[in-house]
Amino acid sequence: MKKILRTLFVLSLVMSLAGTAHAQKYGFGAKVATAVEWYSMEDTSAFLDYDAKANFSYAFGPSAKFYFGRNSNFNFDVSILFLGKSLKLNQTGFVMRGTPVDRTEHIRMNYVYFPLNMNGQFTLVGDLQGVISFGAIAAVKTGSKRKITDNLVDKDLTADFAKVKNISLFNVYLTTGLGLDYGISDDLHLTGLIQYNHGILDCWLDKNGSIAPSVVDNLVLKNRNVSLAIGVYINF
Repeated sequence: MKKILRTLFVLSLVMSLAGTAHAQKYGFGAKVATAVEWYSMEDTSAFLDYDAKANFSYAFGPSAKFYFGRNSNFNFDVSILFLGKSLKLNQTGFVMRGTPVDRTEHIRMNYVYFPLNMNGQFTLVGDLQGVISFGAIAAVKTGSKRKITDNLVDKDLTADFAKVKNISLFNVYLTTGLGLDYGISDDLHLTGLIQYNHGILDCWLDKNGSIAPSVVDNLVLKNRNVSLAIGVYINF
């Protein structure tokens, strides 16, 4: 799956750069999106178990669409999306000498996303078209805040780790999706897209020398999500 997504991304990037100079039509507008977020985790510790529940994220921002050559059904779009999401990570188990551990980290994060989508469109009926999309997202963290609770004694441990950075600054996603495009008029289009976004970088910083609020030294945390994005474009 990862190899397929990487191949599609490289193809989309090459075709986007090659086709920009030949674009005959442009569209400008805005996008709003929401996503169901979840995380895959790998841990080298034999003592602790980790669990993170799925949650929602929300994003909005400007977007532009570029149509290739004479074929207006083949295009790509780029956006700048401001996104907020959270991660609730539970740590349970036992450490040395059988000491129990039950901690919860609630981390709120803000990002700027830079998605690039290659889109192929085909007519379904009238002004309604189907959309097949693939591409990539570069994500930059602009801020994060967290609360750490020891559930065994109901104690707030946030201050003990206030200076520790445990979420990485960058992430990269490979994406693929399906959607619909409706021509409200010749120059006004409404687009909806359901997309699977596969994070390929480890977002946990303990491998980079940071002190994580856990006895685990090597936690690999990767983000996945399924998003619904709605865009409105005015074509020129």
